[in-house]
Amino acid sequence: MANKEQLLILVSRGIYAWNWWRDKNRQVQPDFRGAHLSGANLSKADLSMADLSMADLSKADLNEVNLIWADLSQANLSRADLSRAQINEVNLSSANLSSANLSSANLSGANLSGANLSGANLSGANLSGANFTETNLTEAYLGKTQAENTNFSKSIFTGVCLFKWHINHETNLQGVICDYVYLDDSQQERRPSSGFFAPGEFAIQFQQTLSTVNLVFPDGVNWIAFACSLQVATENEGLALKIQTLDEIEPNVILVRLKVAPGIDTVKIESVLKQRYQLFCELLAEESQTHLESEESTNLITARNRKGDKQLLNDLIALVSKMYGKKLFQSHNHNDKATEHWRKN
Repeated sequence: MANKEQLLILVSRGIYAWNWWRDKNRQVQPDFRGAHLSGANLSKADLSMADLSMADLSKADLNEVNLIWADLSQANLSRADLSRAQINEVNLSSANLSSANLSSANLSGANLSGANLSGANLSGANLSGANFTETNLTEAYLGKTQAENTNFSKSIFTGVCLFKWHINHETNLQGVICDYVYLDDSQQERRPSSGFFAPGEFAIQFQQTLSTVNLVFPDGVNWIAFACSLQVATENEGLALKIQTLDEIEPNVILVRLKVAPGIDTVKIESVLKQRYQLFCELLAEESQTHLESEESTNLITARNRKGDKQLLNDLIALVSKMYGKKLFQSHNHNDKATEHWRKN
């Protein structure tokens, strides 16, 4: 049971008094086992190394709280505000964090095995090295999370939003249970676009994306501008980019998937390619159409919207390079320093 004296200081005397007491009694482990703290304002409290196992912290304000090395196993944290909290190396096994706000929280190295995080907001949270084995993440928001070296084995991912999340080859997705996910910030870009993932398909697809860049063009593609962008990245930046797939995921919405070397920062490449694409769209709009009047180029332009034709785009890149040459590309030889610029830190 919870220590009544410690509980009195925390609840009745306020956070300033608690933090002062905590600073003077570092050798004492705070004991709040099974404590009823539902709705309590504990913002910025120092609860490091505290025993809060089986405590009721539902709807509590734990904004910017220090919970490093604390024990919150089987605790009820449903709808609690844990935004910007220090939760690294915390034991949250079998805890209830449904609909909790964990945005920008530090959960690195935490143990959340068997926890319930359905509907939780983990936007921008650091999950690196955390254990999410058999965790329920149904409809949770994992946008912009850092999930390198994170163990998600056998967790439930159905309905999760994975907008710009970051994983690496050490992120464990084996045995993940998932019918579908969203890749856009507002629950758009459903994957798969219809139906459900087959067992094991989620892990296969998302581990493969570690070495791919996905470019979505919502209003069709100016293939000339895209070819120019790809040519610059290949020649000027020294990047080995290979077209993996072309697909029309919706009417006039084109997905281009590029294969890149392991260790390359795919987020940075995606951003730069999109910027270059817009630039070349503007440049080409100003260019004389006389360059495109040959029968060879006309045939390519006419066929440019043919779905899934990688050879067509490769031919187009070669043709654009021949027609525009140094005027647009100013290319130079591949070098290791250029490639190194694109590697992840």
